[in-house]
Amino acid sequence: MKRVSSIAVTLAALCCSAAPAQIAPAQTAATPHAPVVTAQQKPAQNGHVIVPVLVHDKKGNLIPNLTANDFTLTDNTHPQTIQYFAPDTSLPLTLGIAAQTGPGMSSWIPGERRAAEKFLTQLMSGSASHVQAFVLQFNLDVDLLEDPSSSPDKLHQALGQLGIPQFGNDTNGAYAASSFSKHKRRKRAGGAALYDSIFLASSQVLNKESGRKALIVFSDGIDRGSKATLNSAVNAAQTHGVAVYAIYFKGVPPPEEFRPNSNRNRNGYPGTYPGGYPGGYPGGYPGGYPGGYPAGYPGGQPPPPQPSRRVNGKQILAEICSRTGGEMFDSKRASLDTLLAQIADQMNSAYILAYTRTKASSDSGFHHIVLKPRQKDLHVQMTKGYWLPQK
Repeated sequence: MKRVSSIAVTLAALCCSAAPAQIAPAQTAATPHAPVVTAQQKPAQNGHVIVPVLVHDKKGNLIPNLTANDFTLTDNTHPQTIQYFAPDTSLPLTLGIAAQTGPGMSSWIPGERRAAEKFLTQLMSGSASHVQAFVLQFNLDVDLLEDPSSSPDKLHQALGQLGIPQFGNDTNGAYAASSFSKHKRRKRAGGAALYDSIFLASSQVLNKESGRKALIVFSDGIDRGSKATLNSAVNAAQTHGVAVYAIYFKGVPPPEEFRPNSNRNRNGYPGTYPGGYPGGYPGGYPGGYPGGYPAGYPGGQPPPPQPSRRVNGKQILAEICSRTGGEMFDSKRASLDTLLAQIADQMNSAYILAYTRTKASSDSGFHHIVLKPRQKDLHVQMTKGYWLPQK
């Protein structure tokens, strides 16, 4: 077992699968087979982009039998030619299970464990492609309980560790002490490094994988104490082609006050962004994310949250999922088995969109992809875009 924070980050701009772009040799419209996925290639090398896509009607039903002629496509507003658009489940799938632990979430863990075990067993036994999964938990710490594996026994054993501290000072025990106390109500409630868990799972685990990639998060959606920001977590998922799905649980009530300096006294993650995380991402991406958030955050550090601001965890999870091509589900709406089955259905129903980026849309920075249905009342579910590194 390893703590994710101890794994070195690779900043390669891998793309594709269960969300953003992945790179492969160019295909023609007449090619009957899905593009070959080669994860080690970068967008700058040949400009070929592969994106998983789901299409829903106005009632939320998935729409089958669509073709490239049913859509128009732009990349950073530049029209693109769709070279391939068809369902394909032959690409390998790597899936992460990320469960929030700690006070306020402990009562959900047994149900999450049972549902995840059943879900992974069915997914692996019923898939025609290679499927592997990994398990992590997060509270103030982020623990990787099992590396990507195709062994149900190893994954079930890892799921059995949810809520159990893995290290001496680990905060991931379901009943572990936290900064929240009955006698000290003014301290922030619990601790959930939600953004760190998404950032690290995307940039340190899924970055090494090819094919379709997804992360399922069990959480109340309230981040408390991450070094990563909401945007940097989403950007990491988009860069490495990760679709984030989330199941929302109403856990500890959102704190009324956020401490602007709460992140500044924690140690960074060695070997990640240059110099680790201390004080935020040192310097950030040079000049911020080119083409993204204007000028980035000065010095790489976001402005502190405003005091007395309530946060809607459900909306935060929905935003993360929407921007990466996944979907957020409310645990109150159906059983975990039903919700996970819906996620599996999406993974097995995705179209694969492939196109070769035009020269006009080859600038570095964030590339916004818009796939517009010609038919009204259809909704496209896919990543909002991908990152292209500087040349």
